[in-house]
Amino acid sequence: MPHPEYDFDQQYGMTCPPSYTTDDIRRAQAEAERHHWEFNNLAMRCSLPPSTTNDYALAAAVPQAALAEMSSAYVSARSALRFVRLPQEPFQGPSNQDFAEDVVKFETIHGGHITLAHALRGDVDDLVDKDRPAFPPHSVSSKVSMRIQFADRRPFHHRQVMALRSTSSAESISRGKLAYTIAKETVAYLPVKDGREELTVNGRIFPFKHVLLVGLRRVSKGSWQPEFYVVF
Repeated sequence: MPHPEYDFDQQYGMTCPPSYTTDDIRRAQAEAERHHWEFNNLAMRCSLPPSTTNDYALAAAVPQAALAEMSSAYVSARSALRFVRLPQEPFQGPSNQDFAEDVVKFETIHGGHITLAHALRGDVDDLVDKDRPAFPPHSVSSKVSMRIQFADRRPFHHRQVMALRSTSSAESISRGKLAYTIAKETVAYLPVKDGREELTVNGRIFPFKHVLLVGLRRVSKGSWQPEFYVVF
């Protein structure tokens, strides 16, 4: 899906047309980050990859000057901030079937991605298609296996979660409900101290408001794994 144009006419008297699609940017970022982690033999306990550009501005598909105008449901980013994928151990199912195209995206009406903090509160008003079915018809059973395993954390998290509105219905839960479910399962996986919602990577603490839920990818016939980024 192409990035929407961000209309500058009212505020800046100009228009910035989109240059890349969401998938183009995601593929380029994933490849650059994969190369960095593998080339340097890094794990999550090591330093996060360096960035010399405003990756979040690129991923959000809006000019840097406009980021401050975005809804509070998203992370305001400036040129000093970085946008980095959190590496996870990929789940290998018994089948060799390719599920690369099966992904639920959590994009916003502003072109960015919802934060884990807002998803956990059910604050999904700015999520694209928040009330529409998250999964295509007849693509999942009543429950799916949610798998989360950050690269430096054992054991992995595995739980059956509802994918359909009811066991007697073939209609998928909504995209907003799925985002909330993923956020709840992430909290169940991570140790929460004193009620603080945060993720620790390499000794650095990232509050959930700086953790982005980008998508949920199918990794086997019945298993799905969420994709997260951190902004710092």
